[in-house]
Amino acid sequence: MAKQLDKRWQDWVVHNIARGCDKRGIIQILLDHEFDSESIFGVLENEPDAITLQEFLKQKTNTSNSVLQSNFLDSKKNTFQAINAINPPFANQLPTNKANLFVIDHFLNEKECQELITIIRSHCRQSTISSQNEPDKAFRTSQTCDLGLLEQHTLVQEIDSRICEYMGIEPERSETIQGQYYQVGQQFKAHTDYFEPNTAEYQKFAGELGQRTWTFMIYLNEVESGGETNFPDLSQEIKPSMGKALVWNSLLSNGHVNPATLHWAKPVIVGEKFVITKWFRTQGILSSDYVTPQRKIIPLFTRQGFKKLPIPKDLFNLLQSFYQENKPNEVIEESDAIGRYIKSDYSQHPASMIEITDEIRANIMHSLTPLLEKWTGLTLEPSAVYGIREYKQGATLAMHVDRVETHQISAILNIAQTVKKDWPLQICDHMGRVHEVIMKPGEMIFYESARLLNGRYRPLEGDLYANIFTHTRPLVLKNKPGRPDIA
Repeated sequence: MAKQLDKRWQDWVVHNIARGCDKRGIIQILLDHEFDSESIFGVLENEPDAITLQEFLKQKTNTSNSVLQSNFLDSKKNTFQAINAINPPFANQLPTNKANLFVIDHFLNEKECQELITIIRSHCRQSTISSQNEPDKAFRTSQTCDLGLLEQHTLVQEIDSRICEYMGIEPERSETIQGQYYQVGQQFKAHTDYFEPNTAEYQKFAGELGQRTWTFMIYLNEVESGGETNFPDLSQEIKPSMGKALVWNSLLSNGHVNPATLHWAKPVIVGEKFVITKWFRTQGILSSDYVTPQRKIIPLFTRQGFKKLPIPKDLFNLLQSFYQENKPNEVIEESDAIGRYIKSDYSQHPASMIEITDEIRANIMHSLTPLLEKWTGLTLEPSAVYGIREYKQGATLAMHVDRVETHQISAILNIAQTVKKDWPLQICDHMGRVHEVIMKPGEMIFYESARLLNGRYRPLEGDLYANIFTHTRPLVLKNKPGRPDIA
């Protein structure tokens, strides 16, 4: 049933007409949101081209919504729903049912923020907007830094990758990071981040890459006074805080733009304000539609996702003795992992395997399962214990995750090593940050192995590195709290 334009939507129409947006495009959006034609024309009847707009409206209502637009949205329905359903880990969702809006405290640390501020100060230009018809020359008065183009700064590339990993969206489906610098009195008046559909702006900026979806904005400093981000339609206002991320989706789950994401970067009153922003697209340079990575659907079990600790002494002594006694029985490993994940820069085979007995397996699970259960707060079922894998000189292990069905909570035990240089495990935590974990013989790591990317991408410098992988799965999953769909 057709509905009437309320005050919020009427203000949205007036705002976008003032921005110079194509009025036919505005009409199409309103029709897509199922507002009745009389209500639409009521807010346009005083425009100079009202008669032309009325004729356009009649044509559109005779044929319902644009066939092309409808077919496009139908074909992308799963993409929009999957993108809309992203639930950033450990984020605080702000109370509104009109949009998906999240705050993540301390996404960046103080050192990272200060380094980014230094870079932005040195590479600023006057900020611009995508619409060339904006009559208000003070609409956006900040300065912009094209951080993504500064390839010499590795921190920028690292944070770019971290944001993509955290959100679970491919880097190819995104824009490079921008920095913004606001001095006293500078602001970015109320605007939306998406490109207005059916406009020249949309064709120019979104015709190939697709519409903007999620915005990921990080405040780099405290602002003495002013500089808040205000969402008038959501009744939310966020004060800048060092390292805090503000994240929202500009689209609804049906693919339509969400005018409720209108926001205002309020003027700085005292001090200055630095932020970085990254935008994601429905398509980017990819031809495939977005699909939520399976590993991102798995519940979170711990805050960081991994923990290093000593192997219980009795267990380590047992495993080390077994290893020494059975090392002559090692065989070249021929598993599916060889060549796919485990490779070598040398001509020799990258890994060998020493099989363990059922008794040893039982000892490992008997000793470790209670510790894993204490760490996660879950009841766990052992699912696999492999033999002792001995990596050889030059070996690398590609970044990967384990089997979702069976290998969700796991442990790696360092049994022995002969190395010239530490061979760290690289593991990506729930916040997208990559850590390098060094394990000596007698140490182990617990980790959420089906969700967290992990590997060893530096070649092993030494003769060998011997470890055991053991895996468990929860008997009862601890599900993440749900949230209402924003459509």
